[in-house]
Amino acid sequence: MRAPCHALFAAVLLAPLCSPADALSAPKGAAVAPFAGEVIDGKLSKAAAQAVFARGPQPFIASLRVKAAFDAAGRFAGFQIVQIHSDSPLAGSESVRPGDVVTRVNGLPIERPEQFMTAWEKARSADRLEIDLRRGDSWHRYRWAFVP
Repeated sequence: MRAPCHALFAAVLLAPLCSPADALSAPKGAAVAPFAGEVIDGKLSKAAAQAVFARGPQPFIASLRVKAAFDAAGRFAGFQIVQIHSDSPLAGSESVRPGDVVTRVNGLPIERPEQFMTAWEKARSADRLEIDLRRGDSWHRYRWAFVP
């Protein structure tokens, strides 16, 4: 199924291009739950990010293998990164790695294709990127500010 792979793209496309930045602002009127995990801030080259966006999602998706992850109750929990191919923009990343379950991008869920598209468009035009993921039993939020 193609849609789950597209959803993951928004979650991890930019992570290895940077050192982990400030939080994204929540959309007006949106409730933001406190995050109980580790928060890692960094910076990301806007030019490098735009280069990934310019190529589009297909080359990026082709550089990963992912699968849907479910919680103990059988509910969708996110997308688990199974493999990052050597030609992926994520190759060598110290932030997002195989085994991680990506749950949100820029505060948005990524379960359905339309959610992916919303997260993609917001990330593409944002000045920051935020990714929530579960690694084993711990939670991490990577926050990057786009810089020149």
